[in-house]
Amino acid sequence: MWVAILGVVGTLAAPAISQWVAARESRRAATHTARQAAEQEWLQSQRDEAKTRADRLAANLREFWFLVLESPNRMRDLLELAVANLEESASSTGFHAETPASVAA
Repeated sequence: MWVAILGVVGTLAAPAISQWVAARESRRAATHTARQAAEQEWLQSQRDEAKTRADRLAANLREFWFLVLESPNRMRDLLELAVANLEESASSTGFHAETPASVAA
């Protein structure tokens, strides 16, 4: 008799236990998938941020080298402007100083 009762209980409990185990595994898989999606999203945002920083750094470096290469031309232009201003101010005051270029000639 006990064997028959245990057999019936086992037969009735097996589908319920199987369903409970399947639901538990399904929840675990869904949680794992959600965690992976969140991690992938975070990693993508980190990659995007790193790319933005690298692009900004590259632009700053290009601007720096442009200024380095352009600085001799700017210095020459500023010196020519300063000499022209000095010559103009000297001629308006009546003072005639010799410039290095006129001394060398």
